[in-house]
Parts: sequence; structure tokens; C-alpha cells
Amino acid sequence: YWLPQIARAYYLILNAQAEERQFYGLRDFYEIIKLLSRSRNLTPHALDHAVLRCFGGQSKTLDTNRRIFFEQVFGDAKQMPIAKPNTLQLVAAALHDNNARHLMLMTRDLSCLLMLMGKGLLKGLHTDVLFHGAATDQSYVVESINRIKSAMAKGLTLILVNAEPIFESLYDLLNQRYIIRTFNNGEKIRMARLTLGSKSQLCVLAPSFRLLVIVEEAKALDELDSAFLNRFEKLVLNPISILDTRSNLIVESLEKWVNEIALEAKLPLSKCFAGLIPNDLISIASLLQVLIGFDSNNINENIETQARQVLTELAHPIAIMRSQSFNCIDYFQNRSSLRVLIQANSPEAQPVFILTLSSSLTTSGLKVISIGAVVDEQLLRREITKYLQALNNELLVLHVNAEMVQQVCYLVDVILASAVKKKTIAVVVTISTERAIIFRPKPWVYLFIDDVRGSVRIDDSLEDFAMTDINNECLERCLTSAVALTFSGPGSTTANGIDEFASRLNNARNVIYDTEASALVRDGILQIFKTSPPGYHIELALNSLNVGSLRQSMSLVFDTLVARAFACVLASVDSFQNLSLLLLEDEKNDGREETKEDLPHIWWSLAQDSAIRDFNVSAISIRALRGDSAVSTPRRGPYPATFPF
Repeated sequence: YWLPQIARAYYLILNAQAEERQFYGLRDFYEIIKLLSRSRNLTPHALDHAVLRCFGGQSKTLDTNRRIFFEQVFGDAKQMPIAKPNTLQLVAAALHDNNARHLMLMTRDLSCLLMLMGKGLLKGLHTDVLFHGAATDQSYVVESINRIKSAMAKGLTLILVNAEPIFESLYDLLNQRYIIRTFNNGEKIRMARLTLGSKSQLCVLAPSFRLLVIVEEAKALDELDSAFLNRFEKLVLNPISILDTRSNLIVESLEKWVNEIALEAKLPLSKCFAGLIPNDLISIASLLQVLIGFDSNNINENIETQARQVLTELAHPIAIMRSQSFNCIDYFQNRSSLRVLIQANSPEAQPVFILTLSSSLTTSGLKVISIGAVVDEQLLRREITKYLQALNNELLVLHVNAEMVQQVCYLVDVILASAVKKKTIAVVVTISTERAIIFRPKPWVYLFIDDVRGSVRIDDSLEDFAMTDINNECLERCLTSAVALTFSGPGSTTANGIDEFASRLNNARNVIYDTEASALVRDGILQIFKTSPPGYHIELALNSLNVGSLRQSMSLVFDTLVARAFACVLASVDSFQNLSLLLLEDEKNDGREETKEDLPHIWWSLAQDSAIRDFNVSAISIRALRGDSAVSTPRRGPYPATFPF
């Protein structure tokens, strides 16, 4: 009795579609009839369930489709249930319905695979997950087809992820019109055809075989062929689509909190938190879902606090410094290097997910494997297994292309689940401003470090920072700035004045390459740095951070501070052209018995006195930090106070 009403509803929905994109078709109409035929009575809940499964797949038209069906079948939409069935319940029903079409899940950033695993919907099903990606190489396509063929014969639930290049091979399989082959012993098997270009092959198909295709929602709506879409039962599944009222309130509260921090820091949200995109709740929703185990019944009073703690670890350094909402005393110490960051946050060998601005990594103490646009699963499995079995203290870091993140993380989960020995594995991803972060369930730990190249350390003490970084290369890099701050120019424009000034410049350069002189300069710079306030260099770096990473900014700030301190040391050491005495050529001294070669020895003997070597630290450090010029006077007098004379 309800068939004419269902047909009218389908006709209205069909006419409402854009002519060039027939998202729904006759297969959806036939499927809803099959579903409703199984119900003894056509109840509102039975109709709603059938409509959601057969005419879902588009978030913007879902409620309209429901209303049309209820108006045609029941006369009005008042009987339409207020609360829709949870999408996860619809997915579970479709996966366990052997008479249903194969299933397509449209999602964001492949988040639904995590949800299926986190919710346990794949338990009890023998599954194989095939990530194909964008590779179109013939051998890669053949390998994927062979895996599909194997899954069909074994009766697995095969999950295809980002497998658009092989969709054309599946049309006959998706038609569900099977060939039955009967053997002499009476055994019957089902067979379906897989195609590859102009070739095709009949393949054994076990009755329990199910196909689940996961695609990006935007790609499904805009790019996939309508004939392909119509062969599937289509559902939208992402962390936002399953939010209920309680969960939604927490997500909105967290969104307000991160936006307040961005306002305090006077920066866009994406410059305050790695992986968060303005006006997009997908990341926050996915974080909440993994914290509550995809079940709003697990929400408690501490959930929002836990979520804030996770998001704090993804904050940019500039947000940490500028916002009053953070209290992260150990933020910079724990990020002094990539290895320190991993070890500090994975005490029990948890897998670690790290976002960074770096396009390259330091390899000190790390085994780094870079993964590009295609993942060789077998090779990666071997490398991870070898690492887990090794006895050394090396840490494995997988530097992954953003497109391959979910595939690599899935493989890490699978391998660690069956591993006897647990070791930390870090997945490092360079941030994409257009890609939101999708959180994985525990035990994954999420972190952000702006730069992991290791060329510049982050430390609260400028003196400690400088101890290992002030070398001849650094002094040479800063020499020009130091000389510009120290020597204002020739004392006169005469030939002698210009020659004297040129000699002073040459002497300053020679200091770098004289072992004792360069050590003296480094000692003087360190004395100046000892008096600087804690974290002073970090504060300067953050104040000048407009683009790039904190470490890049700190490199510039560090060179600036070294140049200023170097200038102050030069001003003291070269008062009255002392360096001309230190760096004399070997020649006789006006017929006297001692040679000029003796003067450096006398110079250094006097310079060892701590009072002489003090460099007037308190005054010098103030000038160094302010950046004032530290002018060295070229005046000569009868009783000059020189260094070290």
C-alpha cells in the first residue's frame, strides 16, 4: 500500500537534484523498497531508518529528504522522529546486513576509519584495509587488484581508502549480479568480474565478502561518477556528524577557549594552535570523541580539562608566551630537541604524533624514515619490526607526507598491537595550513614543535645556549655587525688615519683565528650573557617572530646578541689599539734586545688577571642587551688605561 507514496517521494527528490549530478538514482529507490519490505509494519522509525540509509550521504539535503518521505507516506512531517539514529548505528546495521549493497562512507580527512576502529564496529569482522592513494603506476594498481581478489575469495570485509584510481575495476562487482558455477560434486561458488583496462577476470566471491569504501566527502560530491555513487549505500560519517547535545556544548566551549587565546596572542587561530583551522570544528570534535570513546555517556566533569591539556601541547611558542591562559613552565625545556620532546612525553613507549613547521629533520640519535606520496607497506612493516627487535637506544621517527598520515598511523597501530616488545615510534608531519588534525585514540600522544632541525637549541639560560653555539663560525658570522657597533670610523680622513682604521679592522678579524684571542672573546661574551635575565633570548625571539619558526627567529636573535656582546668585548680589548700589540709581526724592535714577539707573551700574562678580564661586566651587559654602540676610543695618551696594560 505504501509503494506509490515511496515512488512519489523518490520522484520529488530526483527532480530536486542538479541535472548534471544525479547523486541518487533508481538503485537507491529499489533499496529502500527492499528495506521496508522486511518490516511487518511501516512505522515512523522503520521509515526513518530506511531513508537515512538509502537517501543519506548529503548533509545539506538529509533533513529535506526525510521530510519529503514523511509527508508523502504519513501525510505530514509531524511523525518524523526528533532524534535521528546515530550514524554509527546505521553503519553497524549496514555492515552486518548481508542483503544490503556495499557501503560508502563519506568523511573528512579519513576520520571515519578511526571512528570505526575506536567504536569497535569492525570487531567480529575479518577485515583488510587497503590504502591505495593517488598512485597510478600499473604495478601498484595490479597489486591492489590482487589484494581485492584475495579478500573476495576469503570472504573478508575489505575497506578501501582513497582508492579512486581502481574504482573502474569494481563496477561489475558492485552490480551484485553474480555468476554461479556448479562443480561435478555439486559444490557451488559465486563469482564476480574484476576488470583492469581492457582485460577482465572472473574471481571467486565468498558469501561473507563486504566492501566498504571510504572517500573524502567533497571529492565524492564533486568528482566521483554518478553511476559509481548509485551502486553504494552512502552515509556521511565524521566526528561532527555524531555530536549530540552534550558533546556539542563541550565542543563549543573548547572553540571559545582557543579563540580567546588567539585574541590574547593577537594572531590567527592557525598561528596559535597547530592543526586547528578557523571556523572548523572537525579537530576539536575528533579530540572529544577519542577522549569519550565515541560515546557521550562517558562525558564527565574532567573531559574539557583533559581536552585543554591536549590542545596546550599543540600550541605555538608565541601563543604560550603571549597568552595569560597558559602556565607551561617546562614548555621550552621539553622542546630543546626532537629526541628530548619524544622521550619526555612517551614514558611508557606510547606512539607519538608530532606536528612541525620543519620540512627537514635532524638525525642525531634518531632513525628517520621519510615517506613520500606512496607508502611501501611491506618495506615499512619490515623497518618497524626490525626497530622493535633492535637492542640499541635509537628512536624511530617516520617523517610522513600529510596525505599519507592515516595510512602510516594505521600500520603503526596494527604492528604495535601484535608486538611483544613495545618501543616508542614517532610520526612527524609538516603542517599544512589547509589540513585539520584528526586525533587518534589513546595511547597516541599529540605534540607540536615548531622546528626540529636541531641547529638551534631552546633553553631558558642564554649562557647555556651560548656554551655550545659560540664558535669561530659564529664569531665570523657576527664580526661585521660587531665591528660596525665598535668602530665608528677613521679618526681622521688622512692617509694615516685611514690606514690605522683599516689596521684595526684587520686586527679584529685576526682575533677570530688566534686560538687564545678567540677564547678570550668567547669568555667575555659568556660573562656578558651570564647577567642576562632568564629566557631573555626567547622573549626577544618571540617579539620578532612574524614568519617562520621560533628556532629561525632565535637564530637571528642569537646572532644579534652575540654581535652586541662581541662589540663590547672588542671595545674593551682594543682600547688604544691593544690588538696591534697582540698581533705584531715578528721583527726587531728598534735595536732593543727583546723582540716584538715577546709582547704577546707579556700581553697574555697580564690578561689572565681576573680583575683585568672582568670587562666591566655590569655596564657592558646593559649596553649589550640594549644594543647601544660600544665605541672603542682610538685616543693615545701618556697614561692610557688599556687592556690588559
